[in-house]
Amino acid sequence: MSTLLHDLRFGLRMLARTPGFSAIVVLTLGLGIGASTAIFNVVNGVLLLALPFREPDRLVALHEKLDRDRPFSPPDYIVLTQQEDWFASVGSFRNTQYEISGSGTPERVTGAQVSASLFATLGVNAFMGRTFTDAEDDEGREVALLSHAYWKRKFGQDASVIGRGIRVDRRLYSVIGVLPPSFVFPPRGLPFNGKPAEVFLPMSFTADQKQAYGSQYSHSVVARLKPGVSIEQVRAAAPVLARRIAEHYPAYLGFSPAVTVAPFRDQVVGNVQTPLLLILLAVLMVLLIGCVDVANLMLARATGRAREMAIRAALGAGRFRLVRQLLVESGVLAFAGGALGVFLASMSTNALMAASPIQLPRSEAVAMNQRALVFATAISVLTALLFGLIPALESSRGEAADALREGGPGRTSSVRRRRWLRSFVTAQVALAVVLAIGAGLLMRSFTKLLEVNPGFRPQRVLGLSLNLPMQSYPQAAQISGFWERLRERLSTIPGVEAVGIGDLPLAVREGRAIWPEDASAVESNRAAIRQAWVHGEYFRALGVPLVKGRWFTDQDNRNSERVIILNETMARSYYPGKNAIGQRLKWGVSAESTNPWMTVIGVVGDMKQESLQEITAPMTFTPLMQESEEMIAHPIGMLRAMNVAVRTNGDPSALASAVRKRVAELDPALPVADLRTMEDAVRQASAPQRFSTSLLGAFAAIALLLATLGIAGIVAYSVGERTREIGLRIALGAPRGSILSLMLREGLLYAGLGVAAGIGLALTLTRLMSSLLYGVQPTDTVTFGGVIGFVAMVAAAASLLPAYRATRVDPMVALRHE
Repeated sequence: MSTLLHDLRFGLRMLARTPGFSAIVVLTLGLGIGASTAIFNVVNGVLLLALPFREPDRLVALHEKLDRDRPFSPPDYIVLTQQEDWFASVGSFRNTQYEISGSGTPERVTGAQVSASLFATLGVNAFMGRTFTDAEDDEGREVALLSHAYWKRKFGQDASVIGRGIRVDRRLYSVIGVLPPSFVFPPRGLPFNGKPAEVFLPMSFTADQKQAYGSQYSHSVVARLKPGVSIEQVRAAAPVLARRIAEHYPAYLGFSPAVTVAPFRDQVVGNVQTPLLLILLAVLMVLLIGCVDVANLMLARATGRAREMAIRAALGAGRFRLVRQLLVESGVLAFAGGALGVFLASMSTNALMAASPIQLPRSEAVAMNQRALVFATAISVLTALLFGLIPALESSRGEAADALREGGPGRTSSVRRRRWLRSFVTAQVALAVVLAIGAGLLMRSFTKLLEVNPGFRPQRVLGLSLNLPMQSYPQAAQISGFWERLRERLSTIPGVEAVGIGDLPLAVREGRAIWPEDASAVESNRAAIRQAWVHGEYFRALGVPLVKGRWFTDQDNRNSERVIILNETMARSYYPGKNAIGQRLKWGVSAESTNPWMTVIGVVGDMKQESLQEITAPMTFTPLMQESEEMIAHPIGMLRAMNVAVRTNGDPSALASAVRKRVAELDPALPVADLRTMEDAVRQASAPQRFSTSLLGAFAAIALLLATLGIAGIVAYSVGERTREIGLRIALGAPRGSILSLMLREGLLYAGLGVAAGIGLALTLTRLMSSLLYGVQPTDTVTFGGVIGFVAMVAAAASLLPAYRATRVDPMVALRHE
């Protein structure tokens, strides 16, 4: 221990004698370790920490599979709760929007309807008060639970909130409990119902919902496995579950869904797992490149300390003693860099989360903690070994006699050192090429995404959403009357060209099953198509082109023939080679459906329904004013929650206050939500790809910069080592152009070896990016070719200055060198 402390004190003195060198190393390592630790904080919080529920590994998510996985319908969920062979308990939840009043300014919040069994299934108790009882769920009592964040924000953590009344959609509910701070539910990331709720109400299925066979697939299900039951057993039993559900289906439906089972954790984080791990891998590559750069500096520094090491060896210091001394110096630098990295990570983690265009699943768990400190410490130790061990071994094996006689390393030592430097530079270039190819693929993918036609004209369009509470709008006439009056009021605003009501692009809701009269159109069709109810000048407001037929008019009402408009995809898939105009369809899964026939009067262009990169699905549009009163006033409220598009002749955001005023004139207590321009909506749709591209592009730029410095350094080192040779060549008449070419070839050789290794590694790693790419293959030749050409130019540029300096060597000075 005493000799170790001696080595530590001596190492600190040696590093203090070269403050510039020490500062560069500490800063390089600090930035690399800080970036790695910040990304690890995100990965740890999102992927590594267990879900904040009791025995989270015992939780599974269940879906019904029709054309694809969907949530459960109410009657199917009821059947599922009766299956005691595999599940200890089963819970259900469904996102919705609520208007909250009775405590300050009315606001619209995300809520959830949940079964009373959900909290027992998850193993969660109330932070304060209690959760729902089965009786409250069954009888639909007016009781509510608050999330901890909403309680803190809205009520200032006032404990007297228990028993207080709040108005939810203008009905009085009694607050019976506040949920724990860690209970952020539903978790972000779920494919359905994945928006954390602030207010929770009992599920309370109505009599109609309990009989809604073949419809209302909107209730997500989570189940807890019984002790001794594995998820593989439940998956094997899924056909049995599906048969038990099908036994309750009316015969006229003619179909029954399958059941799929997946770990609940995978449903939460599955979509972000690959991007996060790729970003972590990228930042670790940057750190590795930084370590190689530092190793180059350490080797170059070792050249200047060759005489010192030789004297130590001559005085009896063994090789292990010399290696330990140099490793202690490397450790001091690494831990100083680690301390700086921890500070930078703690400062940048929150900034990184804030800069993300989407809220990641489990973002509330992302924080600097003990696991992150252990990671930073381990990284510091590893970096000390990575950049310190080889220079220490190399410096300790120099020939003492040559070093003492010439004041520098011997020829053998110089050759070995040059080989190590070349290997380091080749590794740097290889890693930089991998990162550059990854960034290039994302950039190409993002460019293609921006070229996608969204199917509408977002310029000069303002969008907003409204949700009419059932307590104030119980009747269909009130609902349809509000939408008509709203259209009239908004149309009177100066600068407004058109007003449309209905689902907006990139936010289209799930559709319904539809049956064509021409059975040959789609044989045995069972897929639910996308559906939008529209009112007013919907298509003109959004700029959706009419391909064939006509648009809806005010004459298309409940007293006229039922009509429908199809998008191009549906017209092509249902009526290939035929004219869709005049064809008839009805809602349902069979010809026996009691719904009326609808006649196709128009075909419009395809518009993107959920995201820019999705394949456009078949979609229909029907007039809101032709729906039955029962449908409009339905308790689920699909036609109470509508979006509005306002096309203007100028800046749409300038009319935001006027739009709010017109809404307030109709209903002063009605909150306006999602008020934004459609151009912002399109930008937001591509924001995740933009963020990933920017982040990986920044890492690639740093890697290329470090690789450039490495190439320049090795060429400069080679020039220094070969000064006498260069002088001799010039003295013997070699043209300076040949000297320049010689040095440039050396730099390009290292770059070429690095590029070859990097391409081989990239061909393996980029396959992991397939799910992140749009319109680009992981082996895209344009990207690979572009990176190769760019790295070649960078290598040539990096070699040019030291190569040029080689041509300026004075032969007489060079021949007297050393």
